[in-house]
Amino acid sequence: MLYQHLSSHYDIVFPLQEKTLAFLESHLPMGRILDLACGTGTYALALASKGYLMEASDLSEDMIAYAIKKSRQSKHDITFHVQDMRDLDSTSTYDGIYIIGNSLVHVESLSQAKALIKHMYQALLPSGILIIQILNYTKILKELPPTLPGIVVGDLHFSRIYRYIPPYIEFETSLSSPDIQSSERMKLWPITHEQLIHLLTDEHFCDIVCFDGFSKAPFQVEQSFQFVIKAKKG
Repeated sequence: MLYQHLSSHYDIVFPLQEKTLAFLESHLPMGRILDLACGTGTYALALASKGYLMEASDLSEDMIAYAIKKSRQSKHDITFHVQDMRDLDSTSTYDGIYIIGNSLVHVESLSQAKALIKHMYQALLPSGILIIQILNYTKILKELPPTLPGIVVGDLHFSRIYRYIPPYIEFETSLSSPDIQSSERMKLWPITHEQLIHLLTDEHFCDIVCFDGFSKAPFQVEQSFQFVIKAKKG
């Protein structure tokens, strides 16, 4: 199961970032919001505490189990369910959808990404907002870094290795501590910022704005590590 080795330590490796939460809160309309590929539901729970009506899904049963446990402890009423993001099948349901954590590139082809964006468009209400965050693969494919920045929290080490096997990137994650040694490999389809913008415009999204990560600064293709895009259903 994807990220099974990481689920019990996910909130340690990837704690809530106030900058990310502030970005989501400032750009999502108040209403019914879908968190696709939600992990352990950290941001869905945080937004629910601010009055949003949240629904969230993830492919990992372990992640959703942790999310439900956290939801019960917080007493926020959130619908969590196990679902592959590619199986999204809703019509005019949500005021906003976000998919962050570089999750979009876990598709197996550009055509799958196109289909997912079409499903997200259909799932949004008129003028609904879509937010997507991925890494800047235009920069990555140019520079071909062998690793992404590692994360160290106390004795816990999380490493990320990239192996370039066109058209894919083989992504290996490794988690280690005095009590844990585990790793996992998966394929990523590196979507560049230009490809993503084309996919959105082809699906009739409008008012597209690109950011340098979860900041107010504009995206810079030669410098930005992350790419965050906001679009509105036309």
